[in-house]
Amino acid sequence: MFTANYAGNHGGGLYCEGGAAVVRGCRLTANDGGSGGAAYFLGGTPTVAGCVFEGNTARGAGGGIATEQVGGIAVRRCTFDGNESGTGGGVCFTTGPAVIEDCRIRGNGAPFGGGLVVMSAWDVSVTRCEVSSNRGGVSGGIYVSDSSLTLSACEIAGNGSGVHVEGWAAAPVQAAANWWGDPSGPYHPTRNPDGLGDSVSDDVEFEPWNASAAVNGARPPAAVRSVAPTPSSSSMTIAFSLDAPSPFTLVVLDASGRLVATLLDGTAGAGEHAVTWGGRDAEGARVASGVYFLRLATPAGGDAARAVLVR
Repeated sequence: MFTANYAGNHGGGLYCEGGAAVVRGCRLTANDGGSGGAAYFLGGTPTVAGCVFEGNTARGAGGGIATEQVGGIAVRRCTFDGNESGTGGGVCFTTGPAVIEDCRIRGNGAPFGGGLVVMSAWDVSVTRCEVSSNRGGVSGGIYVSDSSLTLSACEIAGNGSGVHVEGWAAAPVQAAANWWGDPSGPYHPTRNPDGLGDSVSDDVEFEPWNASAAVNGARPPAAVRSVAPTPSSSSMTIAFSLDAPSPFTLVVLDASGRLVATLLDGTAGAGEHAVTWGGRDAEGARVASGVYFLRLATPAGGDAARAVLVR
């Protein structure tokens, strides 16, 4: 666990330069850095798998992850939730190839590319990922500049602008067979003016699109589906799902990563489940106003979501 660390320059929680670093099964929360609020990779061929990046901040690029001059990075089965930065709220790939698969990029924010930025990079592929409910001045979802990018079997929804391309492009962004939040497809002023899904700019090849989210398979083994209401002054209901019968835990953490309460610890079947948290710690005492995180974990992977209490 990398929690509440600070770097005046790059890599608030983790800085890796060169080599073939493997970061697996880690949780990086509330870290703060220049670029790479949680993690910064310079050069090398790193792999990041099964990690959770939540509530991190970068004053530059990549609230969760930022890369530069890598020989190739692979990011798989990770969750990026509630991260903020100047460019690429969740992730920022620059000057190198990258693969990101089976990830959830949700609720992040940045002036450019609230979810993901691909800048001066090549051979970048994003597969079976959810890019949803991110916020950005220029593209809430994905911002592409001077890069080549392929999107496939992804869910891109609730970002406003789903994919925005600027600058040089060796070829249009290849973005066929994705779900854009509505069966009518993504909005484009001339190519699909009746589309009610997230918008796309020019230089995005989005046809044909998927008519439902279900065909994509962009679902982790365990997912927090919703937390409602949030903000809340008292209690909230956490809805979550498991893809298969599994042991699991669902805990509440504060903004610094400390355990507040364990809501569930046991085994459940596949499908949808829910539990209510009354805003109290493990001893039954009312907790203070603030930001909290719901962390769902199984042996196959996990998920996290943010909740806000206002007393």
